[in-house]
Amino acid sequence: MRRLLPMFLLITLLPILASCDSGLGVVSVRLGEFPESIVYYVNEFDEVDLTGATIITLIRDGRVFENDIDSDSWLDITDNVDFSTPGLYEVVIRRSVGGDIYNDNIVGRIPIQVVEREGN
Repeated sequence: MRRLLPMFLLITLLPILASCDSGLGVVSVRLGEFPESIVYYVNEFDEVDLTGATIITLIRDGRVFENDIDSDSWLDITDNVDFSTPGLYEVVIRRSVGGDIYNDNIVGRIPIQVVEREGN
């Protein structure tokens, strides 16, 4: 009877443990397309427009999804853009895993340039 108990527990718990997969089994997430606008004029904008930017997600079973950045609520998007000062800035996109954001979860970086209009 003692030999059967470990076998019984293994058979009972194996399906439960096997179902403890982390979400969809995401293998990788990366930046797909850049946004339509990456150059902005000084003092004409106050936020980065990420329209057109996409994220590509590879799932363990081989499926690939490409979604607009706006549709992915599990992303954390930060930037250091100062629209009042010409320069090169960066938007950093990170995966949020369980609400926590880590630097090693960086999905992509988008360069943003703020420039003066010609003749100013």
